[in-house]
Amino acid sequence: MSPDSETYAHPSSRWWLILPLLQALTILVLARPAGIEWAIYASQICITAFSSWRLFSDRTSYSLNQVWWIFSIIFLSAMPSAQVAAHTTPWHTGDILPSTMLRANCLVLAGLGLFEGVRLWASRHFFPYPSAEAKAPTPVLARQFEVVAPIIMLACGTALIIVLKPAGLFLRGHLEQQLWKHNTTFQLVFDKGLRGTMLWCCLTAIVLFLQRRLSRSSLWLILILGILFNFPMAMPRYLTLTFYLSAALAAGLPFFRKAHRLSVTLLAIMLLVAPLSSVTRYGGMDMMDRMKRPAEVFQSAVILTDYDAWSSLCRVMQYTGEQGTTHGRQLMGVALFFVPRSVWPDKPIGSGAFLFNQLDLGFNNVACTFLAEGYINFGVVGSLVFAVLMALVIARYDSWFWRRSSHQRFSLSRLFYFVAIGMLFYMLRGDLMSSFAYTAGFAAMFVFWQAVFFWRLPRRKGAQAAASQQK
Repeated sequence: MSPDSETYAHPSSRWWLILPLLQALTILVLARPAGIEWAIYASQICITAFSSWRLFSDRTSYSLNQVWWIFSIIFLSAMPSAQVAAHTTPWHTGDILPSTMLRANCLVLAGLGLFEGVRLWASRHFFPYPSAEAKAPTPVLARQFEVVAPIIMLACGTALIIVLKPAGLFLRGHLEQQLWKHNTTFQLVFDKGLRGTMLWCCLTAIVLFLQRRLSRSSLWLILILGILFNFPMAMPRYLTLTFYLSAALAAGLPFFRKAHRLSVTLLAIMLLVAPLSSVTRYGGMDMMDRMKRPAEVFQSAVILTDYDAWSSLCRVMQYTGEQGTTHGRQLMGVALFFVPRSVWPDKPIGSGAFLFNQLDLGFNNVACTFLAEGYINFGVVGSLVFAVLMALVIARYDSWFWRRSSHQRFSLSRLFYFVAIGMLFYMLRGDLMSSFAYTAGFAAMFVFWQAVFFWRLPRRKGAQAAASQQK
């Protein structure tokens, strides 16, 4: 799909009706609503209907906007409906009042409506200046990358093996056991630094190959090393999605060039595949034993563990109603995530962990969705402001990519757009402190390696030209 084909007043195809109708039929068959539950289910169907309508109104091949609506359908409506039907919520049962559930759904609808209004306005009023095609990297830099990139990949992989042990390369449970031995600062710098480096090498190799500046053998060498050291079952699901989806989008696979194909694929993955992948958290015989009961694994992931974004919003609303907001303290921790706790002992922890510690619910490695992050800091106003900020960022980045960028343009902003597609899922689910830190870590590595390989030659040329003029 060409950059000029995207519009913001496109009518939605009738496919958007399938999701809310399926949700309504499932509720009628499996649930027995009573009292306020009718209003809870009705508002959740409204969330699905509105999100599906706006998702299928987006005619781009892929976009951050589509990620927003897919997340809303899965994490804020479809899976919460199953949890309400089962009369339970992730990590704790019976602590969320039905009235809170209804208020949370109303806040979600308000946030989605505000987001879409601001996004449409920002998209229609953003007209990026026309820019010439970015110059392709010179043959010298391309040859240097072809030689050095495999060495970098091997060095990163060797470091992972030393710290994570060989088993940590293939199973998430073993990886997390090794990483938990180190503090969070080391985890961020080591794991995300190395993986950000390897992801940059893979995406750069793909783009250079498309520009006919990298041999096929070098491309395959880099990609094989990337798969070996970033095995899907060894990484958290958001990272697996980011790594492999960004590579597929950068490669311009024909399957993803038509509208809605990526959206339908991601919906199927989130609904059907992701719950089963939770077994990778475990290691050895424990994982093998769980794999013998896939139905139990699926049910546990949907009802009790993985889809906790909506329940986090409900709990935040109840907590702040009793204790008040943090008045921006949690947001301060996000902005200063890079400050070590040894320097700042009272540094805030992630909002999900903070909430569960305050509620004395034990396990605290839980989500805190974007609306909940705004709410725990500043109440309803904070949630709506977060929705507005997300709308502005998504509208500008999407508009730049589809109106100004070109298919094989080699630039830092274009490369990182592919990464942002995957990382946005994590940022929307939360908590914001971890997701923002990891995204910033990837961005730092992309900037560093882009500067090392492809920004130094223009500076040298500019310095030489200035010196010649002075003479």
